[in-house]
Amino acid sequence: MRPMTALKLEQARRVLWDAWPAGPVGNRPLADALGLVLAADVTSDIPLPPYPRVTMDGYAVRAADVRGATPATPVRLRIVGEAAAGVPLARVLDAREAVRAMTGAALPDGADAVVRVEDTSGFRDDWAEIHAAVDPGTAVAARGEDLDVGEVVLRAGTRLYSHHVQALASTGHAVVRVVEPPRAAVLSTGDELVPVGAVPGPGQIRESNNACVRAVLADFGVPCADLGVVRDQAGAVTDALRDALRRFELVVVSGGVSAGQKDYVRAALAACGVELRFGALHLRPGHPAAFGVHAGGVVFALPGNPVAVFATLVAVYSAGLRRRMGEITLAPPPAYAALERPMRRKGTRPWLFPVSLHAPPAPGLPLARPTEHHGSGDFVSLARSGALALLPDLLEHFEAGTVVEILRLPPRWDA
Repeated sequence: MRPMTALKLEQARRVLWDAWPAGPVGNRPLADALGLVLAADVTSDIPLPPYPRVTMDGYAVRAADVRGATPATPVRLRIVGEAAAGVPLARVLDAREAVRAMTGAALPDGADAVVRVEDTSGFRDDWAEIHAAVDPGTAVAARGEDLDVGEVVLRAGTRLYSHHVQALASTGHAVVRVVEPPRAAVLSTGDELVPVGAVPGPGQIRESNNACVRAVLADFGVPCADLGVVRDQAGAVTDALRDALRRFELVVVSGGVSAGQKDYVRAALAACGVELRFGALHLRPGHPAAFGVHAGGVVFALPGNPVAVFATLVAVYSAGLRRRMGEITLAPPPAYAALERPMRRKGTRPWLFPVSLHAPPAPGLPLARPTEHHGSGDFVSLARSGALALLPDLLEHFEAGTVVEILRLPPRWDA
């Protein structure tokens, strides 16, 4: 099989983006839509807040009535009732009157400000002494201040996370229109692989890639079936892939994708009618990774080394996942950090290297501390990292303080 040109990171992302269009659209209850991507703009059916809302406990007043109030010269107002959340006052406030007002309550008609209880003589039933002047609008959220009727809450292409839920619920979206995820499956190849719960014998290792792939896909809102391990036999690999391609839109296979005598994945994909769009990456780890398309979907063919599996999925193949799931950009905005100590880059390809992130001693970019890393089979260093630093080619030495692009893993500051 003729070697294919190794694509650079941005080239490979673009190939993935162009080859796999967004999927079908469906309606999901809000609680079942987390991790999925909005297929249409969502707008508000009411103004938010829907009424002038009290933002702290105190007395609702007319600002003109408390002008000049101080602790030494308090203003005395007659208390005419109480407004609480969900229980508005059913009268108009007149001059020289005050209403006990609780946070979240509708501001009584006639009032235009709230004096916090700490600046008064406290909650009473008859008269209140006001010890501070306020301007109109003090401690009041205006009707429609956050959002007006028909205003867009979230745009199509937004992946829904927990911080979006309150805005959608408050604007009446019990059901949202989202891009439905593909049916996906993962399988690994290798005679050396044993189940996670087994004790490896001589020359064996536990199979960890399938769990990793499923976890990464879950971050993109894609459920993934585990098809287990296929032994290093040409017929077995072809049969397993043919069955998977028939049943699933996305098939992720790890191992057997290089050019060794026991690497059967590329030949099997060709036998199953899969057209490779790229067959190598100008990247470390992940050089022999491939991507293919066929009538029923796509294939991610990953190296067998665990760090390569994770790194290529999140740095490269994520572009295809983002497009298929309805996002509008093929990668998140770039982030950067400064190397905490000097590094020497090995090899000739750009290098995704695990680093831990630390707060700088002065305001500025986070510091990237290289982990003790022993190659693309060292999943321990990956587990202890907070980001992948992209060390470009052309440079061999990187001084302390060199600014590098990073791909954050689940956000955190390492101690």
